[in-house]
Formats: sequence, C-alpha cells, structure tokens
Amino acid sequence: MGIVKRIQNDTFIRQVLTLAGGNIGGQLVLFLSLPLLQRYFYSPGSFGLFTVYVSLSELLINISGLKYEYGIVPLRRHKKALNLLFTSIVTVFTTSILTLLGYAAVYFGSSAGSELRVLGLSGFLLPVSVFCWGTVNALGYWFNREKHYGRISGSKWVSSLVSEPVKFAVQPRLSSGAGLISGRVAGQFAACIYMCILFWKHQRHYLRLYSPREMRRMLKEERRYPFYIMPGALITALITAIYVNFFSHYFGPEKTGVLGVSVSYLGVAFGIVSGAFGQVFFRRISEEDNYTRLSALFRRFLLVLSAMAAAVILFIYLFPNSWVTALLGERWTQTLPVMRIMVLWMSIAFVSSALSFIHIRLHNQRGLLILEVIHLVLVLAALYGSYVWRGDFFFTLCAFSLVQIIHYLAVILSAFLFLNKKNKELTNREK
Repeated sequence: MGIVKRIQNDTFIRQVLTLAGGNIGGQLVLFLSLPLLQRYFYSPGSFGLFTVYVSLSELLINISGLKYEYGIVPLRRHKKALNLLFTSIVTVFTTSILTLLGYAAVYFGSSAGSELRVLGLSGFLLPVSVFCWGTVNALGYWFNREKHYGRISGSKWVSSLVSEPVKFAVQPRLSSGAGLISGRVAGQFAACIYMCILFWKHQRHYLRLYSPREMRRMLKEERRYPFYIMPGALITALITAIYVNFFSHYFGPEKTGVLGVSVSYLGVAFGIVSGAFGQVFFRRISEEDNYTRLSALFRRFLLVLSAMAAAVILFIYLFPNSWVTALLGERWTQTLPVMRIMVLWMSIAFVSSALSFIHIRLHNQRGLLILEVIHLVLVLAALYGSYVWRGDFFFTLCAFSLVQIIHYLAVILSAFLFLNKKNKELTNREK
C-alpha cells in the first residue's frame, strides 16, 4: 500500500503512468501483431521497403513544424500558446504540400529503375503521414501544456488499433511493403482525427484567441526553435534516413527488413517510457526555476532510466536465439543478433531522448547543434569507412553503433556540464 499511496501523491509519477498507459497499449498491439505479420504475411524484403518509408516520413515529420511545437509548453499566456499551436500546424501543412510536390517531381521525373522511386506509388502517402502525425505532435504539446495527458495517451491507442488491423486486411491485395505502409498511414490519420475532435469538443473556446497578427509575432519571438532546435532534429532524423537507405542500397531490402524489425521490437521496450517521460519531464522542468533542484531532478531520473535500459540489454542478451527462429521462422534468424548490436546504442539513446528537453530548458541549443553536426560526420565516416574496409553487414552495423554510443553519451555529459555551469553562475551572482 505504501507504493500505491506514493504514486497517488506523486503528480509526476501519475502523469508519466497516464501517458505510459497509452504507450503500453499501442506498443502491446504492435508487439502482438508483429510476429504474425513476419511469419505469415510479409517477407523481410517487404519490411525493408516499409523501413525506408518510415525513415523518410519521420525525417519529414521531425522538421514539418519547424519545432515551434516545443514552444507551446513553456508559454504562460494562452493567447501566445494558441497562436503558436496554429503557427506549428500551418508549417506542418506547408511541409506536407512541399512533400507532395517534391515526391511528384521525383516520381515522374526519374527513370523507372531509379532508386529515388523505390517507394513507388506508396511514396504519395508521405504528405498524409507528414500532415497527420505533425498535427498530432503539435496538439500533443498543447494538451501537455493543459495537463490533459489522458488525451495524448488515447492517440497512441487509436493509432495502433487502426494501423495493425489494416496491415492484415490489405495484405492479400498489397503483399509488398505497401500493405505495411497503408496500415501505418491509416493509424496516423485516425489519431489525427481523434486529436482534432478532442480539441474541438473540449477546447474550442480558445479559438477566440486566434490572431494572424499574434501568429506573425510568434514566428519572430520563437525563432530560436526553427534556427537552433529544428536543424539538430533534422540531423538526427537525417542520420536515421541515411543509415536505413545505406543498408538498403549496399546490403539489400532483406537485411534492411531485419534491421527495421529489430528496431521495432526494441522500440516496444523503450518507447513505452521514453515518450511518456519526455512529455511530462518537459512540463516539469519548464516550471522549475531553481537550478539546484533541476540538477537533482536530472540526476535522479538519469539513474532510474539507466537502470531500465540496463534491464532491457540484459533481457536481449539472455533471450535464446532458437526461440526467435521457432517463433518467426528461418528467414528471421538474424533478428536477435542484430538486436544485440542495436540495443547497445538504442538503450543510451533512450535515456538521452527521454531527458533531451533539459537542453531546451537550459537554452543549450547551439551546443547541441554542434554535437549533432559532429554526429553526422562521424556516422558518414563509420558507414562508408567500414563498408570500404570490410564490406560486411555486421561489421558495418557495429561501426555505426559505436558512433551512436559515443554521441548519446556525449549528449548526456553535455547536459551535466551545462547544469554545473548554470549552478556556478548562480552561486557567483549570489555572492
């Protein structure tokens, strides 16, 4: 009963658990459906095509709102927050239109055998993914500001409950990765409709605060987000797109499919907590002005998240490979070996991403951007250098993973250093 009472009395824990509930539900649906999709419906090559689509769509979604959505939570005035929300959605819509025009130019302007056309007609779903999930993200930060965490949680449920059945239903007609892509887009569309309905039903009274003049003002006042945060997010998403397309080009769609499925399984483990914790953590640190308490909060949850990451690593390494083969079939025998490499850097990335909002709170965007630029250079060197040297899939994957480990450890360390710097500056001012 002591633990139950502590949870009931700790607002932070309750908010994280509320968001995690939606993540658990969404990830559970994915976890249950993914083995069936692998064994009976889609080949590694199909998952390879799907992985390429996901990497490209995530790249575009990450930059679609120019990161203006990050500014919604810290703003105190409703009028400013509401107009920044609309600013973010307008930029998302603009990005989706540009995506449509850009892919149309690629599809109709390149030769039939060009790698640029690898997605085929499925590529025309990219603008739908960009607009729907970009809007979900923007509204998610609005609901975070309003502390309506159950609504954010519900969007995860809706997305998974729609996307996974669609993947099964369309497979007889779309046996390639197009079936997987269609399911993902259907889930994103349903989540977008769900979030828009909730906003209209419960918070449309805020629409009276809409002002084109205020939107233009917010574009200027919050320009640090597109100038400093968005480029870093772009590089992070670009690295994902680069390594996915690199493995697809040099090792084939089957290897890429195994890689993508491995990331999906690890995402089930890490995604439950990371997104939920990050949202609530952002809200909490936005309200905290004392750098000493901020440092203590950061260290406390760094230890908690590190312990969780270590538990996932231990589980992956103890899980027998024979069980994977028995469950998924012979064509997926390399899944667990790939996961054992990927989990080493994804576990650190999980900790880093869950705590990443500390850099925004500390206004450390420039330092983080420098780290991301170095990150991109090292990833390119690792991928192409290891391929030229050995030309081996697992060796290249290990080289890439090593760079990822170094980068995410550096990001965590930089947060420590910046917090200490702020504390020293505060102490000196008090003296």
